[in-house]
Amino acid sequence: MNRKPLTLYFALVCAFAMLLSCKKDKSPGPNPMPNGEVRLTGIEMKSGGNSYRYTLQYDNLGRIATVRHASNDEPGSILFNVTYEANDVILTRPMYDDPSVQILDTIRFNLDLDGNVRSRLQYRYVKSIAPNGDESRTYIHDTTVCEYNGEGLLTNLMHNLHDSTWTFANGGTESKKILRKMELADYVIEGSKLSFVNRRGDVSETMFVAADTSIVNTIEEAVIEFDYAKAYQNKIDFSNAAVLNELHAFTDLPLNKKFAYLPNTVHTTKTRKNMDGVIFSTTSVTAQNDFSFNADGYVVSKGDPGNPGTTVLYSYSK
Repeated sequence: MNRKPLTLYFALVCAFAMLLSCKKDKSPGPNPMPNGEVRLTGIEMKSGGNSYRYTLQYDNLGRIATVRHASNDEPGSILFNVTYEANDVILTRPMYDDPSVQILDTIRFNLDLDGNVRSRLQYRYVKSIAPNGDESRTYIHDTTVCEYNGEGLLTNLMHNLHDSTWTFANGGTESKKILRKMELADYVIEGSKLSFVNRRGDVSETMFVAADTSIVNTIEEAVIEFDYAKAYQNKIDFSNAAVLNELHAFTDLPLNKKFAYLPNTVHTTKTRKNMDGVIFSTTSVTAQNDFSFNADGYVVSKGDPGNPGTTVLYSYSK
């Protein structure tokens, strides 16, 4: 995610899928739509006078081939190129390389026969050099494995993160931080609705500074509750759900056409504890969604009553 646009993501930017084709197409057109099917082609978030946009380009099979991003009046650039190998979908970020920053990033989804994501694997490398000569290198290995019920709805998720950072301060001091996180999540399904998600993660942070070593172990818990009082119909473009879900394009609800509704409220409570169970921080956030739909029933906008200056717009093509 190239540097300057990162600051304007506004939380639009994990991973569940309905990608139907496995064949590579080496000649993507600009936006061809097979058999008149509807495809999501653009997402624009407006907030505080700023605008951030995703533009989605498709191959001749109706699969996302390129995700572009742009801020305000900038011409924009490629965020991801998307390729397909058998049951895998690969998102590759064009290499960012200048004298101060180098970024490499690849995400690989493996899909089951129904198009659901069985696993998500991310490798990310960031090297930065400050004007004063300070240097840091970060390596991220991020793995997620998913399980589904007989209806094809996500029920369990295992997330394993390994994040290591090496830092060299101008003057000769080296330090290294290693973060490991193992998280399990249960998705509670009631009928055709996701009611809530329970997450629990064991986190270990190890710091090496010169000859000193420190280790901090914590427990992170989260409960995410979904409310559907407004009965918003769950009608969007699900054909490229793995890629769209990576962009957090609509809500925290995993994209799946078998859900009956989109949530009008998502309430998240996060708690951090030490290994003895003593709580040292709790946060609670409620996101409200006001959706509007076009004549074909597809979502065309999303607002948040708690943040009236922010709007997300969706555009489609046939």
